[in-house]
Amino acid sequence: MTRRMAMCLWFLLLAATPVAAGYKPWPRLVVTDRAAPASLDPLRQSDGVTRRVLLQIYETLVYLSGPGEVQPLLAASWHRAGRERMVFELRRGVRFHNGEPFDARAAAFSLRRLMAAGQAPFLQGVRVRGPYRLEVRSHSPLLLPWLAYRGFMLPPRHTARGLPSRRPVGTGPYRFLSADSRRVRLAWWPGYWNRGVGLVARELIIDHAPDEDTRRRRLLSGLSQVVWGINPHLKLSLLRAGAQVRLYSQPSARQYFIVINPSPRRPANQVVLGRAEFRRALNLAVDLRRIIDLVLLGNGIPLNGPLNRQVRGWSPLPPMGYHPATARRVIQRLAPQGLKLTLAVPRERYVGATSVARAVARYLEQAGLHLEVRTYPWPEYLHRLLARDTDDWDLYYIGWGNPLREGGYTLSPEFCASPLARTCTPDIPPLLRRLAGLSGPTRYRLLDRLARRVQQLCPWIFLFQEIDNHATVRGLVLDPRPDQAFRVYYDLHPTGG
Repeated sequence: MTRRMAMCLWFLLLAATPVAAGYKPWPRLVVTDRAAPASLDPLRQSDGVTRRVLLQIYETLVYLSGPGEVQPLLAASWHRAGRERMVFELRRGVRFHNGEPFDARAAAFSLRRLMAAGQAPFLQGVRVRGPYRLEVRSHSPLLLPWLAYRGFMLPPRHTARGLPSRRPVGTGPYRFLSADSRRVRLAWWPGYWNRGVGLVARELIIDHAPDEDTRRRRLLSGLSQVVWGINPHLKLSLLRAGAQVRLYSQPSARQYFIVINPSPRRPANQVVLGRAEFRRALNLAVDLRRIIDLVLLGNGIPLNGPLNRQVRGWSPLPPMGYHPATARRVIQRLAPQGLKLTLAVPRERYVGATSVARAVARYLEQAGLHLEVRTYPWPEYLHRLLARDTDDWDLYYIGWGNPLREGGYTLSPEFCASPLARTCTPDIPPLLRRLAGLSGPTRYRLLDRLARRVQQLCPWIFLFQEIDNHATVRGLVLDPRPDQAFRVYYDLHPTGG
């Protein structure tokens, strides 16, 4: 087939795009996010921005609804076949964008790829039981939410050739066209199995603009129809200007905190930061509500422990509170000569992070400490976190989402060995390992106990649960989700015919 014939066939397929829910297809839709995706290979996804791109191309066996309930997707149904075995009945007639069939072989291949990469902590084995029947062995109660988060299905032949990062191929509603440093170009996949239920755009562009002025201009000029994760100050300016756009606010499962790091490379600080009493004083020194009101314009919920209320297993804990006099007394007693601390923050990634970090630094300086705030570009910051190259940081700022909407995802068995915690005590790891195998009320009682213990230890300066803000043009309605996932076809709806 010549290139010209192939292009003609492609445009004929686009012309056959189904009308979804009675609405005409959009010729072109532009979604502007905060940053570029880190990779187009699901094996390398490590952030929400990357996942939002992948969710247009790839699909999983199950997915989580907005309220966090497990729903069928590529798996039509499933049932338990023993304590550690789950059997999935897969949808028939589904094909990948390159024509490869989706079946139990493809599903087993995709999950084994994760296992081989050490990225499947909840899987003990995968077995093909028939052309469209898959058996998965797991003892974890988090198997289904984890499959919804990480279990992207890939075509075996295409993936074996090492192509996912350059030319991703999935079963999703949009197929990959091209990508560069500015944008990812996708197109509606006419062969999509679940037709006629969601928004169709013949061409879908996902670009990025970390600068808020650029995002505002793109939205108001109509260059972007969806702007994801807008700054609270941009939200306020749009409200004041009476802009003809739709604004959305949604309490998120993402939360922010500052990890306290008693690093052996900084011996003068290590002993003091290693004391729970001192770490608690750091929390008492910060007027968190005032920071949320003035810096975030109220777009945050104070965090009192390691979990937030959008996560299963959250339970209310006593608030830490703002007690500057108590904080000063403890700091002066434990560090009478003062203490010079470094606070590391990523730039242009988390909404208001640098401003929040500087506000925290001012409160700690009022309590008698000396703070140096260091900012880093996100790629460098993320690399150092993953490489655990943080020994020259006394404090570092983290935003932690919870795509599984489960407390055991944050308080996982790896919690004490991860960048999330640098001050665990010996009683914590055994409780975390025990939690991993529990379900039901017993599990959530232990989660409550662990959350209270972590609050006592204060491994973090507890900051806030995020309130996400997004914007669309008037012709669209967005269903925002607490897990910060976004599937254009299912979560975006036109307002008229």
